Amino acid sequence: MNDPVVRGLNRVLGLQLGAVQQHFIHVLMLGAWGEAAVANRITSIDAVDLPNALRIVDFVVSTGHPPSLAADRRSLAVDMPKPGDGLNVVLNAELQLDRRLKGVLASVERELAPYARNAPIELVSVPLGCRDAYQDWLEQRVEYPGDEANRGEIAGPASLGLDSLFASLMVMINQTLVHAFVHWHGGERGLADSAWEMSGAAMMHAAAVVDSLARRHLAPNPAHAVMLGHVELPRVATGSPEALESDRLLAERCHAAARRAALARQEGDLAAACGRIEAYCLGLAGWRPGQGLPRLDNPCVDFRRVLRDYVWTGSTSSAAG
Repeated sequence: MNDPVVRGLNRVLGLQLGAVQQHFIHVLMLGAWGEAAVANRITSIDAVDLPNALRIVDFVVSTGHPPSLAADRRSLAVDMPKPGDGLNVVLNAELQLDRRLKGVLASVERELAPYARNAPIELVSVPLGCRDAYQDWLEQRVEYPGDEANRGEIAGPASLGLDSLFASLMVMINQTLVHAFVHWHGGERGLADSAWEMSGAAMMHAAAVVDSLARRHLAPNPAHAVMLGHVELPRVATGSPEALESDRLLAERCHAAARRAALARQEGDLAAACGRIEAYCLGLAGWRPGQGLPRLDNPCVDFRRVLRDYVWTGSTSSAAG
């Protein structure tokens, strides 16, 4: 039973995680623009999508299968967030993403129907059931677009460097998130806490970049950097030793990307953000189990709390019980 079920859930996972990342970016940008009502509506759909993504990872890891985040450069680019740089563009980006997510969810629901008695089909049916209301709201909003603010501008090479760094941070968010579950199911609870903290740190660094760009009415374009070959594919491991090494190599790549982006920056706030990411990832690349992670104001600690609040309280649990 597990093989076809895991294949189906893996089809959903990359896009579901990309949706969570795009929601996160858009909520930050909308907050910077004073669009609280729109941000709150996106937050409400994210309250479905984020726990569901975590439950998919938990189930797949518990079966002994490695979650699939990207098979190749194209699939990684397709699942990258594609945020808008103004209110109208944000709403259209959300609508396009949600239509695609609905199509994939509906397709996988049909694939899993023969296994419904023994498979956690609610991991597909629950988020699918929320799409129509969200899309109706988006369609109503995009029908009457408003005026947009003037965009800022960043020179081409500097913009590509920033996009490459941002894409690497998106990979780090997802890879270390998955590895937190790998460590947990392998009985390495301390390593699970560390991996979850790494994922949260990447999110906090990405938030700093988004905040600086939002004030210029600009948005990152990580998919562009992926398609140009500037970003490595995620490397998901099935055991703790391999996960540790994979995350160390990823920290080295993020450090290099941040260094290149910092050297290309002229704007003070963006240059400072890139410099902080560079320093953090250098420390992370040298981190070893038993040591404290580099210091950062990071709310993502205590992985057991995350499991209790978002995974175990849901309508499904891991295959391991």
